[in-house]
Amino acid sequence: MSNNAKAKKLSFEIKLIILIAALAVVFLVLSIISAAHSVNRTVDAIDAIGTVEYTDASKEKIDLALSYYNELDTNIGLQERITNAEQLTNAKIEYVRLGIKKAYLADKNGEEEETVKQYVKDARASFDEYCKTGDCTNISNYADLVALEEKYGSGQTNASEGSSPSDSSGGSTDEEIELC
Repeated sequence: MSNNAKAKKLSFEIKLIILIAALAVVFLVLSIISAAHSVNRTVDAIDAIGTVEYTDASKEKIDLALSYYNELDTNIGLQERITNAEQLTNAKIEYVRLGIKKAYLADKNGEEEETVKQYVKDARASFDEYCKTGDCTNISNYADLVALEEKYGSGQTNASEGSSPSDSSGGSTDEEIELC
């Protein structure tokens, strides 16, 4: 092989190495930008929840923030970078608490049995959805849900699974009875 052919081959190999290195840097930069965007998007979605109400709009905001949070790569510690993660947990707890309160008030106010049963079912569904990871250890009116389930025959408590709140004694106080 002539020196000219060797130089061309070496030149091609060097160009290929440079191209591969440049692509690696581009992919690394894009990965960093993507991770930062994911963290910022999640923090913003949690902030957008605002005051929690027992409405579809509040639930949608919580669900969006929760989906963003759950999509974060735990292998590179992105969930630990969410500065307002506790706010998301508190929003889930408040939404569940308000669902239980709605069922409790419907029962207390003598609404139709089928309506109360539906509210109880909805409250349990919210609890099961938002508290499956054990986040909900301090729902002040959880005992009301258990009592309503016993009263209306649904009896779907999760105490055996360890996901029920540790402070489930008590029930609603007069302060909690006021409609939100």
